[in-house]
Amino acid sequence: MAAPPNERLIRLMKAMRQDIIARLGPGAEKPWTKVLDDKWIFDNNYLSNLAKDLGFSSSKVFPAQENLDIVFKTSFNSLLADSGNNDIVLPTYIVDFLDSIDKSISHELKQKLCPTGIIVFSK
Repeated sequence: MAAPPNERLIRLMKAMRQDIIARLGPGAEKPWTKVLDDKWIFDNNYLSNLAKDLGFSSSKVFPAQENLDIVFKTSFNSLLADSGNNDIVLPTYIVDFLDSIDKSISHELKQKLCPTGIIVFSK
């Protein structure tokens, strides 16, 4: 039988879900996000429209993470460390689940889903 989930981990994941939802799209559209830092989540349509609005012909996003083989596991571990929860020992079933996500998604899709990236606008 799997060990019960850590309560701190559950609270962290619920908070991250709310945070991600709040960061979708530009902050100007959501008054409650004024106190957030400048890390937003933009889709390709938003970036294409922004490029046109700014007088650029195109936009392209490049993943900032060099090794995308374990992008989700790395992101999850970074989340734990960045939130001050790096002392939480992940149950084996969670580690296995993260590994299965990383193995099941193509490299091309990981390039699009990488949590950090560099946006390049071209004239």
